[in-house]
Amino acid sequence: MVVLGPGGERRVPVVDLHRLPGDRPDQDTVLGHGELITAVELPRHEVARWSTYLDEEDTVATPMGSRGIGEIGIVGTAAAVANATYHATGVRVRELPVTADRFL
Repeated sequence: MVVLGPGGERRVPVVDLHRLPGDRPDQDTVLGHGELITAVELPRHEVARWSTYLDEEDTVATPMGSRGIGEIGIVGTAAAVANATYHATGVRVRELPVTADRFL
């Protein structure tokens, strides 16, 4: 994994990213303060040599070429933001959008 933080970029093996509970119960990852995972590098798998790219026209897509693929990945984002703001401010927000006026 490629990690970017205040000290620059560094690489962390995937198997070393999470700590076991006995290592340090207060810290469950090797990421430092302000560090973010910016890329995941996976080795090429042997099965990949049999994969092919099919260039076919998508008849289900919208005229802009979009499909409903990204929504599933952001389902938990609003809940995560609301929970993070609760932990930061102590005010529980249960309506979207999460805006500053909801904390006053």
